[in-house]
Amino acid sequence: MQLKLLRDFFGDYHNMKKTIELSSLKTEFINNFQWRFGDLLYLLSHSIHNFYSEKPFLFTFQNIPIVLEVKRRFSDEKFESVNLYTWTNEMEGSVPIPGNLLVVNEEMFWAALIETIELLHRKGFL
Repeated sequence: MQLKLLRDFFGDYHNMKKTIELSSLKTEFINNFQWRFGDLLYLLSHSIHNFYSEKPFLFTFQNIPIVLEVKRRFSDEKFESVNLYTWTNEMEGSVPIPGNLLVVNEEMFWAALIETIELLHRKGFL
């Protein structure tokens, strides 16, 4: 919904995408970009989990294998957050074994944001 609001603010999808791409070239501070990166990867990896996953799963973004662990609220099972880890290159059955917390930089965030809006545009949401 927030991206639709931005799209309307900029006039159309193409203007919004161009503005985001230009913003990615600036070195201004972005609050909570690490946390938002997890949300973006969750959207980008939708074909793996179809918006429900009980176990950590592996998603490759920009040739980086990342283990995503989706957290849900106990009371109503709604999406709460995504934890991101490096991958140890090991599996336990079909579940990837997470390593350390993933260090996310702003370049990764901007790339994921641009890829997400492209996906949402292709799917007809933007």
